Amino acid sequence: MTAKDFIDANDETDLAADRQLRVINLCRGYRYGSMGYYCSLLAEARGQRILPSVGTALDLSRKTIYEPLTEDLDEDLQKYLRGHDAREIRLWIFLGRASNPAFQDLADDLFERLPCPLLAVDLHQDNRWQIHRVRPIGL
Repeated sequence: MTAKDFIDANDETDLAADRQLRVINLCRGYRYGSMGYYCSLLAEARGQRILPSVGTALDLSRKTIYEPLTEDLDEDLQKYLRGHDAREIRLWIFLGRASNPAFQDLADDLFERLPCPLLAVDLHQDNRWQIHRVRPIGL
């Protein structure tokens, strides 16, 4: 179903009334005022379970917001990436599953903190590995 169809569903339809509905928002972006933001907002208002929540959508909008959520991963990040020669890695996370199984523990930790259906995570290494950027991706 398209995002527009979801938003246009009125309260008399089964879709709008179904509080057991699990909604996975695959919009391209979730910034305030975007279609993705309004889909998550509407699902929450209808009492439906939504991924990502409005809170997560807003958390992902700026690094200054999500950075504190990922800071406590620093030691684990060093452990997960020990022995990797690359200076940069892009990790794709699809519904909590890492595109590279070697990074599944890291994907689990990130998905727990920032539950979003599709994420791209840029990791950079200078002296230590760091999460450089986390961004939602859409279909």
